[in-house]
Amino acid sequence: MIALRPRCWRAPRSRGFEGEELIDGGISNNAAISDAAELGANTIYVLPTGITCELSSAPRGAIPMLVHALLVLIGRRLAADIERLTHDVELVVLVPPCPMEVRPLDFSHAAELIDSSYQLACQTLDHPDPSAHGTPRALERLKPHGHG
Repeated sequence: MIALRPRCWRAPRSRGFEGEELIDGGISNNAAISDAAELGANTIYVLPTGITCELSSAPRGAIPMLVHALLVLIGRRLAADIERLTHDVELVVLVPPCPMEVRPLDFSHAAELIDSSYQLACQTLDHPDPSAHGTPRALERLKPHGHG
């Protein structure tokens, strides 16, 4: 399987490869676990980014609102695929950071988010049953939610 990495802010394009037309569908189906399952994968590892769940105020401006809406769309699609496929294949979904107050266009917290994500990934992958340990927690964090 060849995966084409989504390009930010560009419409999906088709590309020819070995006589086949490939379309980058990574906009709303960015993890493509349904595609992997259809192609016969038995175990699928998913590294979701999560969603900003602890906003102090609504995003201001068209681009920040669009990015926030897109992340909610991606999270919902991924959550739906996880719920639908969790009994068909072994899904190991790493737990994204939560609560997350950092807006998607704010890169000033990158080191902090990387460290937090690494610790959460280690906790999941070190567990004797990473699928049962991480996937339900990740699923809760991928759906729209709040804290307090």
